Amino acid sequence: MNIESVSVENFYKGELIGDVVDGTVDIKQLPFFSAVESTEGRYSIRLADGPTFSTGKNGFFLAPANVTQTITHHTDPETGNMRARWVFFNLRINEVYQFDRICSLPVVPDEEVCLKLHDILDQIFKETDALLINSLILRLSSVLMQAGSIRKTEKNENLYEVLYFMRENYRNDLRIPDLAKIACLSESGFYAKFKNEFSASPLQYLNNLRLSQSTVLLRRTDMQIAEISRQVGFDDPLYFSRLFKRKFHLSPKDYRNNSL
Repeated sequence: MNIESVSVENFYKGELIGDVVDGTVDIKQLPFFSAVESTEGRYSIRLADGPTFSTGKNGFFLAPANVTQTITHHTDPETGNMRARWVFFNLRINEVYQFDRICSLPVVPDEEVCLKLHDILDQIFKETDALLINSLILRLSSVLMQAGSIRKTEKNENLYEVLYFMRENYRNDLRIPDLAKIACLSESGFYAKFKNEFSASPLQYLNNLRLSQSTVLLRRTDMQIAEISRQVGFDDPLYFSRLFKRKFHLSPKDYRNNSL
């Protein structure tokens, strides 16, 4: 696949500084690609139902958007502390493809890649100019693409246009016939092609996207659960809570308390 353009759609950075209880487990799903560095202590990380990896000190873990992350915090045995920093972002390749959908990456990259990522994060956390930060994210994505592999894919812009439409309109009542029209396919053809391309039905993908967005609101706001449910597109808060607990094995309230 020839890469003709790469654009940054979203970007956030953050740090973990403070007391963390050794063995604390955090289960979350984010609507962004995650690159997380353990600068003191280490992480154990499992994506979806995959195997568990360890970052080691000054190691990274990489997680695609909308994939469940089970993260265990391990404090430094000498200091009893843990520190970390991260960048979250979305990239679009050739104006069509979501970066972490077409790029296969190691969950925990090797030492050489970690050193390169570490240096770029140093610059990102020192920089205040948005344009320069944007260029650093592009440099980081270049390192990641060299560390991974771009899978072969047919150029199906219409299916990826549906993903873009979902991301922009997940709060609304989205129906299969309308999504199929965007993809220029019959309903049955759209359903089959979508599930084959993304390993989830359109409704499953949409609900996962909504649940991912709800974790951000639970962690960053004090909005009531019912309001969060409505904000992410679920009219029934009880249905939202059932889906949330099925996915994260915690109620929305318990998830928020654990995050705090």
